[in-house]
Amino acid sequence: MKIKKSKIIIITMLLLCFALSVMPMKVFAATEIHKVEIGGSKLNYNAGDKPESYAIRTGDTAYYYDIEYEYWEEMETAENGELVPIKFWYSDDDKNNALAQDKKITTFEEGKSYMYTISLKARDGYTFADNTEVYVNGEKVNTMSVGQDKKSIFVPAIKTIKPTKPVQKQEIDVVEINNVTLKFNDGDKPVFTGTISDNRYKFVFELWRTNDAGITSVDWFNDADHIGYLGGKLITAFDKDKTYTYELALVTTAEGGEKWFFGQNTKLKINGQEVGYVCGSSYDEQSFDVTTKITITPTSTKPEQPVKETVKEIQSTGETKAKIEFAKEVNKDYKLDIKPIEVKKDLTNKNVKYVVDINVLENGQIVKISDTKMKIRIALPEDLKGFNKYEVVYISNNEIKETIPATVEDGYIVFATSHLSQYGIVATNVEEKTEQTKNETNNPKTGDNIITSVILFVTSIATIGALTIVNRKKARE
Repeated sequence: MKIKKSKIIIITMLLLCFALSVMPMKVFAATEIHKVEIGGSKLNYNAGDKPESYAIRTGDTAYYYDIEYEYWEEMETAENGELVPIKFWYSDDDKNNALAQDKKITTFEEGKSYMYTISLKARDGYTFADNTEVYVNGEKVNTMSVGQDKKSIFVPAIKTIKPTKPVQKQEIDVVEINNVTLKFNDGDKPVFTGTISDNRYKFVFELWRTNDAGITSVDWFNDADHIGYLGGKLITAFDKDKTYTYELALVTTAEGGEKWFFGQNTKLKINGQEVGYVCGSSYDEQSFDVTTKITITPTSTKPEQPVKETVKEIQSTGETKAKIEFAKEVNKDYKLDIKPIEVKKDLTNKNVKYVVDINVLENGQIVKISDTKMKIRIALPEDLKGFNKYEVVYISNNEIKETIPATVEDGYIVFATSHLSQYGIVATNVEEKTEQTKNETNNPKTGDNIITSVILFVTSIATIGALTIVNRKKARE
């Protein structure tokens, strides 16, 4: 049976209509990019440094576009007073190689002005909105130009720099560690009390070691991954039959490392006395990993300790109302010291609204409390009341290390822990979804796409019906 050409055309059109009816309409329109985030751009150079490309795409739209190139221009003041570019550098090798040799920036020179620019290009299926927000290294850039075809963004004059010679570092003359506990009795647990008052360097850890065991002042270095460095096992208590050596590891601070370094002539003082040392394997100009000449042999008997009254609860005496309930008895003379401290920006961004430093004192000295179950109650500040969700976070070195469930009882936030440190309060308002909202989320409106699909489908059915009637009529004839 031969099919007329007209019928073939009609059938083809029907199939096309049906395909169009089920095809998502959005495929025909490019997605607009409203925000781009660039990180890693190196914007600070010393005289003599070479330009380098480190910029990367970040954020939710990172895969919608590419970094076409980074761009440095050496600027010079013309006779009319305007700044004009005289030399250039591109992160794109083809563009950079096309420059005349005398127009290339090979190294940054002291005292000259350099301007940083970046160019972005949208990938297939995407375009930049006219009001696209551009962020470089976390800061919003106010000047940018979107290309006529919406496929590119040129971001000029992001930063202008005048390189200088790097600072000549100086050798740290003396490292001073004070308040180190150097006397222990047989059976005593190791404690680490060393302090540093010099902001040029800080502790990595203190360490006691025998020939087959060791222990540091930081928990993470006492784990299974580092036990080999400590001799194969941990020191849990001092033994009168063994000799122990004191070691320490330091690093320069971010501030100190820019101007100072550890050298061969750096001296070491422990508790005010100069001591000899031997450098460890990780010793370098910015770290101080040493084994000291200090050795101890614990005494065989412990001095008699007076019997002290004990309690299971202590309360704060300062402005911040708080109390601790211990699972076991503690010294009645313990005092609860709790002080609010500044909430750093990194923590504020994570909804940490209040941070306190919690310590227990005896005779004005901090008592190290760990591996002890306790319940802590802290009075909520007025501005933290009324939220519907609270959590407590354990903070160390300005980083959240653990999130702890918490409740609010009679104006106090209550949580359980086994050690004292800095704790922050996370307070948020969480909206619970109604059943209607859930249904709307699970069944989103499709709008005009559904209407278009229905119209096309009905049209297809009608056409098929008409064709069928025509064929039947012809068959009767």
